[in-house]
Amino acid sequence: MLGTRTTCIISRTSLLAWTLTHIAEVDVADVTAEGWIKISLNTGPDFDEATFRGEISAVVSRVLGVRRHRGPDPSIRSHLQSRRAQAHMAVANQAVAARAGRAAATP
Repeated sequence: MLGTRTTCIISRTSLLAWTLTHIAEVDVADVTAEGWIKISLNTGPDFDEATFRGEISAVVSRVLGVRRHRGPDPSIRSHLQSRRAQAHMAVANQAVAARAGRAAATP
């Protein structure tokens, strides 16, 4: 795969959840089926809420600064469309062949 161009798409919600796990007090940050982020924290007697809020704010700001996904670049899109068209043609050809086989078998 070295040297092969690939595309990986991650939603900003997933990116935010993943980035939150880099904060020391965050044990788990999972995106729920409804699109919310469920966060489990591990705090102790020395937990500083103001510092924690600052870290959360910085993470959210960085993630919001990430450009929204606007789809794959045109070369990837055209490649995917031609692959999809080839798959549709294969299915259509199989259907035509099946009908022709049934028609030939019918007396």
